[in-house]
Amino acid sequence: NEIKDIIMSGKPDDTEILPLEEKKKKEKVHPAAALEKKIEALREKLKKAAEPERAKIIKEGKSLKAQLETEKEIDSVILLLNNEAGFRYELTSKEARRIIGKRHSEDPLEKVFHVVRFKIKEWNGTEWHKYLRPETLLNGHFEGYYQASLLPKSKPTTQPVYEKPKKYLSEIDGIIFHK
Repeated sequence: NEIKDIIMSGKPDDTEILPLEEKKKKEKVHPAAALEKKIEALREKLKKAAEPERAKIIKEGKSLKAQLETEKEIDSVILLLNNEAGFRYELTSKEARRIIGKRHSEDPLEKVFHVVRFKIKEWNGTEWHKYLRPETLLNGHFEGYYQASLLPKSKPTTQPVYEKPKKYLSEIDGIIFHK
């Protein structure tokens, strides 16, 4: 009976039907798309602007272009995780964008790519694969991951890293004692 009522009314009881304008507001909009619209609006405004206002519009346009470039760089990190580690992060994910953007403001994009690729290579196919996510890679341990990636690659050895010398030498007041 309940299913029949839903079919007849066209919606379940707790569902709200939104007007088209409100539905569009709730849809996720990619930040780069929003910036591109603002830049286009500024171009139109610039065509009609008088000279004193033109400089202000140009300055604002340059700022928006810089923001757009940053948004595209954030996209490239998300796509790297999706393509090389097999994740499905949405380009509109606010949390992923916030974390990547914060790291990108502190370090160059090349360093971010370097660490992400290093950890993908190290963790892909292991139990650690599930931790290949922005909050793990780009937050607290980022610098440690970067430093680890710079260490020379060594072959596993069965010998201890440090061997005690057979004789200990100590020099006290110019006299050498052998133990």
